[in-house]
Amino acid sequence: MQKPKWIRAKVEDDLRRHFKSVVTQGQYSPSEAIRLFMRSVVKISHATEPLAVSKAIKKAADDVAKELRSDAPCASP
Repeated sequence: MQKPKWIRAKVEDDLRRHFKSVVTQGQYSPSEAIRLFMRSVVKISHATEPLAVSKAIKKAADDVAKELRSDAPCASP
């Protein structure tokens, strides 16, 4: 397994705190939730057209939201 790399993103503090609160209620860490979203986007998106990529990101977000609402624990490889 490769050594993980850092990704930095600036977000509003209110959004960050609310996100952390929501995902920890579902027994996920913020990092796990972000990884889940990223894996979903990569798995769905094989297109290079902006509209297709946009649709893939929306579908991934919807899929992750469903996963986070479920009681199932996150499957982190």
